[in-house]
Amino acid sequence: SLFVFLFPTHPFGGHPLRLVAQAQQGGGDIFDIARAMKNVEPGDRDGWERAWLNLAQKTEARAKAALADGRKRTAKQYFFHASNYYRMSDVLLTSAEEPKRAARFRKAQENFRAAAELHDPRIEVISVRCGDEEYSGYFCHPANPRAGKWAGVLFLGGADAYAEEIYFAGRQMLDRGWAMLLVDTPGRGSSIYLKGIKTRPDYEVPGKACIDYL
Repeated sequence: SLFVFLFPTHPFGGHPLRLVAQAQQGGGDIFDIARAMKNVEPGDRDGWERAWLNLAQKTEARAKAALADGRKRTAKQYFFHASNYYRMSDVLLTSAEEPKRAARFRKAQENFRAAAELHDPRIEVISVRCGDEEYSGYFCHPANPRAGKWAGVLFLGGADAYAEEIYFAGRQMLDRGWAMLLVDTPGRGSSIYLKGIKTRPDYEVPGKACIDYL
């Protein structure tokens, strides 16, 4: 199985390894990850999808129950986890499954934003205009900021990374007093799944728009 994810020997193994790293910053629970992967065999795409979707749905239900009970910190934690688990359920889907990928993205975004509403310091939902295009993203406030202007970082992920998932790779910047801007630039996250904005060769143009936002 893919249970031994710390030393992956199969291409699938890199994905839970990445999630384990994000879990250290609040993006999941290592025991949940281990249990989800325990019975998934390398190469079993359907088993992978079922395992992560099941975990995502259970975790989202826990988040909503905690929120209804007034346990906001617990709800925030579960919403963040559910967001990443929905992401993992789509990571092996192909371009022939775009409607399903878009649906999974919406769930990941929905859960991340539910957590963001409960988060302190603030995580603002923002948009960046670039010519005729508009990109969605987040402006994350630093913890215990100094007086005056804040230092800020534009943090971009890889080719298909969501703004939501890379939050957990950059959260330590917030702890060190820096603000962080996360944007679904062309070809990534909400831009491709919800708006149909494809990637482009002149990425310095949307990059400049993001920097200008800061």
